[in-house]
Amino acid sequence: MHEDYGKFADAVSLYREGKYLLAENICRKICQSDNPGASAWLLLGVLLGHKDEHAEAEKCCRRAISLQPDSWSAHYNLGIILTTAKRYKEAEEIFRTALQTWPNSAELYTELGNNLRLQGKPTDAHSCYLTSIQLNPQSATAHLNLGMLIQTEIGNLETALPHLRSAYALDNSLIQAKAAEAEILERLGNIQDAYECLQPLLQSGSVAGSVAVAFSSVSKHMGREQEAIEHLQNSISTFNPPVDRLFILYQHLGDLHERLGDYDAAFNYFTRANELSIQKDNSEELLDFMRNPGNRYSGLDLREARSTKSNSGILTFIVGMPRSGTSLVEQILAAHPDVTARGELSLLQKLSDKLLASETNHDQKHHCQELVKQYISKMHALSMHALSRRSIRITDKNPYNFLYLELIQELFPGARVIHCMRNPLDTCLSCYTHQFNGEMLSFTNTLRTLGLVYRRYQEFMAYWRENFKLPMLEIQYEDLVENFEYKARELTSFCDLEWSEQCLNFHKLKRVVHTASYNQVKQPVYRSSIHKWEKYAHHLQILRETLD
Repeated sequence: MHEDYGKFADAVSLYREGKYLLAENICRKICQSDNPGASAWLLLGVLLGHKDEHAEAEKCCRRAISLQPDSWSAHYNLGIILTTAKRYKEAEEIFRTALQTWPNSAELYTELGNNLRLQGKPTDAHSCYLTSIQLNPQSATAHLNLGMLIQTEIGNLETALPHLRSAYALDNSLIQAKAAEAEILERLGNIQDAYECLQPLLQSGSVAGSVAVAFSSVSKHMGREQEAIEHLQNSISTFNPPVDRLFILYQHLGDLHERLGDYDAAFNYFTRANELSIQKDNSEELLDFMRNPGNRYSGLDLREARSTKSNSGILTFIVGMPRSGTSLVEQILAAHPDVTARGELSLLQKLSDKLLASETNHDQKHHCQELVKQYISKMHALSMHALSRRSIRITDKNPYNFLYLELIQELFPGARVIHCMRNPLDTCLSCYTHQFNGEMLSFTNTLRTLGLVYRRYQEFMAYWRENFKLPMLEIQYEDLVENFEYKARELTSFCDLEWSEQCLNFHKLKRVVHTASYNQVKQPVYRSSIHKWEKYAHHLQILRETLD
């Protein structure tokens, strides 16, 4: 081997100092020499990965593996590069293959967990993080990733806290762990504890974006919005955050200015946040999906997969456009002792996607039968202690289930549907000014696409208002606010529940809500959101014209 070890050592030193371009130039020269070693190819791959040059980085790592098949680092970094390039399945295979050789590698389990989380497999990711911690209890990264996963996707906030605290105790440079801890405490209503958690970091001078965002949420309870605005602005100017973080900072700046009554500044920040969204606009896809209501699944034989009326009789689907009051309706019902609220489930969307992607009738039947069984068994398992009682309801409040009303009536003949509605301008404005996760809501990034989708949604629901075979109750948000007890009684009656006074105190319910409405449902009913669009009227001309 003729690799220049002195030059390679220099490249490693430069890499550790963060001088990536200088290190890359040295590695390129080494790799162009006669018979370079695996280490140089691997370091070059890592450096190219930092530049998001995924194709070249992959070639370098694979070259390193060909020269040294037992290189743990080469497999590890190749998996990370493929994950970063969003080639999740290939990366997962690399990690799993490597684990056959290095089954006690906590780092491999952590990266496999990251990969599975990005694939939308939180349960599998959770298992990988736990295994990583069992193998290395001192892994701050594994504790952090597990805590963040539990916080954002599994939803057991109290369980997330010990892992976030362990991560920060093991490595106090992981300030995102402290920020996440504060966010959880705020959601749990422990405002003073949340503030004390952040206070040392707020006093340190330059405040990182994650800390500024966490303080933004806490500040609204303390009348310290202006202080939070200053921290957010300083974070932007000091750290020059990437796009995927910058849009979150702008979103919070919009929220804070709105609270202070500066609606022009608020709208400016909301617009800047939406312009930075990295999600591809899905409005055409949604418009097409709603084009022929009642005929989406007409070519499929769903009879054999249909649930029994008694089995599906526990189900109540709460549907409507996002920000139309679905969280409030679910919270009112959740306060009833005979209701289990499950928040936003995605099973119907998965069921629909698999059915429409099936190539044969046999595949359709198999997928449909299995998914319906999963859905029903999951719902029943959630509240086994209550199933013996006379009137039981379990809610699924994914607003987008209105797209799957055809599936609901064909597969769940005992179910009920509550359709939530709200003033169109208030609904669309609220969508535009809130931060959403996932591609399903990317149409909310412009006022025009919001208006187009809302109009098609109205036409779509007009069809189902006339043609839906199952019980459907329509609740207007404004009516619910103005005539709260009457409408709450109407909700419980529709769900075949005896009236419970607890429904009037829904805001006192100790239940974690994971939607953008988590703060609203912790307050008594208020009227300030009605006709809120009027405060932004001169910014909404495009929306008003599109809604016609």
